[in-house]
Amino acid sequence: MDWLRRMLGLGDPENAVGLGRHDEFLADLEGGDHIAVDQFRDLLRDRKRAASILAEGWGKVEDRFLEDVALLEVGRENDLLAGIDWAASPDDVIETFDPLLRKLGLVGFPDSFHQFAAQIEQVARGDHLDLIFPKLVDWSKQRNLLVIDLNSDSDMYHFALVSPELFSKWVGLKLSKHLKIEDPSWQFKK
Repeated sequence: MDWLRRMLGLGDPENAVGLGRHDEFLADLEGGDHIAVDQFRDLLRDRKRAASILAEGWGKVEDRFLEDVALLEVGRENDLLAGIDWAASPDDVIETFDPLLRKLGLVGFPDSFHQFAAQIEQVARGDHLDLIFPKLVDWSKQRNLLVIDLNSDSDMYHFALVSPELFSKWVGLKLSKHLKIEDPSWQFKK
């Protein structure tokens, strides 16, 4: 399967297909609802209005980034994406993922996860995610979920928990020139 992905350019972000598929990606994250997809489309009907609304939380948004920022905002508002700063504390990571877990019907992280987060609290700023990410990946895999990141080349991560099928479908694709879907594991220490 990997050879086919490489041959089609699906593993190479520079050649990957997927441009302009923001709403399809949201629909896959949502499952059957399409509430977020409708919100995304409604938001973008009037680009000036969209830029104005998004500016409240994101600052001035250039037109070329409008779909990307709208996707990230709608995804976060609907608990489909966890927006996590590179320097987030362990508690912030857990707190940010909690709504995603509930949306997927999961109760939350076990006590052992919270205990580990408390143990690493004193680690240098910016190193928390390096330590907690492998545990998050292991925990997710036990529930048949994988972690993806919508990489916008910023200091924010936009994680989602997806099925192995959605992981295979989307990882390696670029939604735009500035937003690509990745397996974020390469960014974290093991």
